[in-house]
Amino acid sequence: MQQLDEDDAVLHWARCPHRIAYVDPAGKRRRYVPDLIVSLRDGATVIEEIKPAALIDTALNIAKFAACREFCASRGWYFRIVTEATVGYCRSMAPSSMTKAEKRQRENQRRRQRWANETPEQRASRLKKNAEYMRKFNRRRRQDLPVGSFAESGTNVPTGYLIMEAGK
Repeated sequence: MQQLDEDDAVLHWARCPHRIAYVDPAGKRRRYVPDLIVSLRDGATVIEEIKPAALIDTALNIAKFAACREFCASRGWYFRIVTEATVGYCRSMAPSSMTKAEKRQRENQRRRQRWANETPEQRASRLKKNAEYMRKFNRRRRQDLPVGSFAESGTNVPTGYLIMEAGK
């Protein structure tokens, strides 16, 4: 986007307001909204889709891009796919290379950091909410009641049973 702002050939750019109909690989009709619409000083209009290069060749994206090319051609516009090769490396465009375990570990580190910075009042409030949640969870488990039962209100009759009885 910074490159668009600095490009003298660009008159105006914005988020693309168009919803383009396409058929996904499973045969279901869907709608696709490209990322940007760019008006150039020479009068041309370009619709740009920003994607990591690793995701361009998926069947879903191929279907989206084909529909967008048709949409643009019918209006005399151009369609362009922008990747990190075009704009240079961009962290937000890079596919994640972390495993689930690494993501979980990073989240745990962030959580521990957040807990280390909380005030005693915040800690007491967090622990109280956790204890309350666990009491309700364990009560449901002990009584072998489904989630959504009236266990919190003092009855041990599952909701589904009450709904069936109400229909008589």
